[in-house]
Amino acid sequence: MVPGCVVYEKGYIYIRIEAHIGDAFAINIYEGNNPAVYLLNHDYDEDSEQIFNNKQRVLRKLSDLFLIATLEK
Repeated sequence: MVPGCVVYEKGYIYIRIEAHIGDAFAINIYEGNNPAVYLLNHDYDEDSEQIFNNKQRVLRKLSDLFLIATLEK
């Protein structure tokens, strides 16, 4: 899946794909135990320079995701 391997090689792993737009929420494993969460745009295909230049930080740290999450019964 795009951007797939090119971001994986730089330490990014997907934590969710945004179904409506196809972009990936990802963390970088090299940023420590509580990395930022980024939105990676799939429109740049495998062009890693464009992907990383246009990534958007959506959360300052991964643990913030659990602070805003809601659970449904």
